[in-house]
Amino acid sequence: MSSLLALPNEILLMIIESLTEEWDIWSLIQANHRLYALGRPRLWRHNAVHENSEALIWAVETEQLDKMQYALDHGANVNCVNWHDETPLMIAVKEDRLDIVDFLLKVPNLDADFRHPKVTTKTALQLACLLGRLEIVERLIRRPEVRMDDAHNNILLRNAAEMGDTKQLALLLSDPAANPNLLSSYGYVPCTPLMAAVQSGRVEAARFLLDHPRNNLGTLDPMGSPALYYAFRTNRVEMVQLFLDRGADINQVFRNNDTMLCQAVKAGYENMVSFLLSRGADPSLGAPACIAADECDFRITKMFVDEPRVSGWQLGHVLNAAARHRQYELTELLMGRADIDVNHRGHKELTPLMAAISYNSSRSLEMSQFYLQPFILNSRVDINAQDADGRTAISIAAQLGRKNDVQVLLKHPAIDVNIPNNKGNTAMDLAQVYSHVEIVELLRSAGGHHSQQHLDTSIFRRWIEKIDRLYSFENFLQSTE
Repeated sequence: MSSLLALPNEILLMIIESLTEEWDIWSLIQANHRLYALGRPRLWRHNAVHENSEALIWAVETEQLDKMQYALDHGANVNCVNWHDETPLMIAVKEDRLDIVDFLLKVPNLDADFRHPKVTTKTALQLACLLGRLEIVERLIRRPEVRMDDAHNNILLRNAAEMGDTKQLALLLSDPAANPNLLSSYGYVPCTPLMAAVQSGRVEAARFLLDHPRNNLGTLDPMGSPALYYAFRTNRVEMVQLFLDRGADINQVFRNNDTMLCQAVKAGYENMVSFLLSRGADPSLGAPACIAADECDFRITKMFVDEPRVSGWQLGHVLNAAARHRQYELTELLMGRADIDVNHRGHKELTPLMAAISYNSSRSLEMSQFYLQPFILNSRVDINAQDADGRTAISIAAQLGRKNDVQVLLKHPAIDVNIPNNKGNTAMDLAQVYSHVEIVELLRSAGGHHSQQHLDTSIFRRWIEKIDRLYSFENFLQSTE
């Protein structure tokens, strides 16, 4: 070693410069102070050129500002990345070292919006927003290379809205290029920051965005729905109130040509339906009362019964559904109203009376009397009305074998048991065809009779049955030969 140290500095530098491995350089300059002083600059330059400026990353991770400056002075790349694809600036953001962030932001060739080719969404600003480093966010958005009109950076607005961070939203939107109406789609269904705040239930963030001068209430998602749609679809009454207080149309038509009220009824949101009706939603648009009745949600249906703006046609439909699903109290209430057509035609032209018989099977005469009484005692009910197939109420009861219903209907003074259907069959014919013998006798005792068509058909059927038996017997004889 003494002979090596006897060499002049020029020769020693040439020896150090000839080494190509960082470890070899490091081993040599550790020999003494003279070699360290001569070889240290070479070591840092070699690291900057051949080792991806790892020395700078080490200096940032160990929070040594003097080493950072030394690395930069010897050619380190301020935009280098570590194994996690993080630049020195990103590392400083993660560690919340504001002093290091300020130091790096002063480096002339720093790219504050640097993105690795493999991870284009990971930036210093993204990390600062994610970790809530608001002071760092404020510094970064002032940089000219950090553009808030960029699609990736605009996602940060949506993320802040989802987290309900109004301070971060205010910082990001302080950049005039930030667009609160831009749909962000990375990893999510495309939506605006306001839509994201609404879906996440962030009331304060939604209020902030609604009051922002650059926000547009009319912005639509790819399905053609505004932010208001997400408010009532997620059953958030307070959110809907925010929109309505700022001029949103309560009767706006959304997907499937439904209003908010209709959508709330379909979803079964009682509190939302009650709120919308209290705020003046028009129940005549889209027939929400009919929807509630068809969905068998009679708790919501009852909200519309006392609503004066609901048309008699809708209430007639509700009556039909109530009769079909054995809603006795609601049926009796509606039957007593003079503004409702008690013979309202529903599916296949069934009246409420026909619906009550068609969809309900009573196990006792008392039960039949109970649920048919509102119809029997109401003078406005057409007891002999016919459906799309020409059947009357008693024809339907006879066909379906509703013996108890037949007994109750026969007590009505205006009942006509011999009205034929579209095929010419009377109630007695239908009972006979479906082998309801007791009902046939009840109808006969009430003056019922078979149609001539039924008698002719019966004779023809007996001949067909005889031929079938003969044919079957002939086949049997052939099979035994």
